[in-house]
Amino acid sequence: MRVRVDYFALLRERAGRRHETLDTHAATPQELYRELAPQRDLPAPTGLKVAVNDEFRGWDCRLADGDRVVFIPPVAGGMSDFRISRGEIVPAKEIAALEDAASGAVVSFCGRVRNHNEGRAVTRLEYECYEELAVSEGERVLREAREKFGVGKVHCVHRTGDLAIGEPAVWVGVAAGHRDEAFSAARFVIDEVKKRVPIWKREHYPQGPAEWINAAPTEDA
Repeated sequence: MRVRVDYFALLRERAGRRHETLDTHAATPQELYRELAPQRDLPAPTGLKVAVNDEFRGWDCRLADGDRVVFIPPVAGGMSDFRISRGEIVPAKEIAALEDAASGAVVSFCGRVRNHNEGRAVTRLEYECYEELAVSEGERVLREAREKFGVGKVHCVHRTGDLAIGEPAVWVGVAAGHRDEAFSAARFVIDEVKKRVPIWKREHYPQGPAEWINAAPTEDA
């Protein structure tokens, strides 16, 4: 099997190249890294993430001929576990980030656009956010969930822009030792994100003007 491997930052310096195409018998990124580490003087994989064909994947995903594999060192400030996305959320892909051998429970929650609200037909939704603050406050929520429930991994992705009926608007994933804390942490995250993170929702209807939901200031604000 032939794959392409790309290196960035410290890994590029250690490997002495930006990318290479090689033949390998490695079946997973984990096996490939173990094969390359002694040859390219690569560090232990602790803290690294892996992408295959431009998507984050688990270290034990199966590789195929022609795949592009990227071993990703931590970015400045850490890699955010809370993201704002302008593109489609695919829960089956997001859940790969929850891989954790120490976790016996994984909870995945997906909030989708429904075709009605409070007895009124809805044709689509529109989300707008203050991205810099949304990410920082979202990260704070995830940090609180980890501390409060003692879970291993917590991730959240929220859409912006126009969404059609049935599209995922938000995804929350939690990996924990047991199911109770996993479910509790997931519920905490979605509730707190809806209350605290500066993301606004506008509903569009078959008739009448679109309306921002719960976005009007109160009289005593």
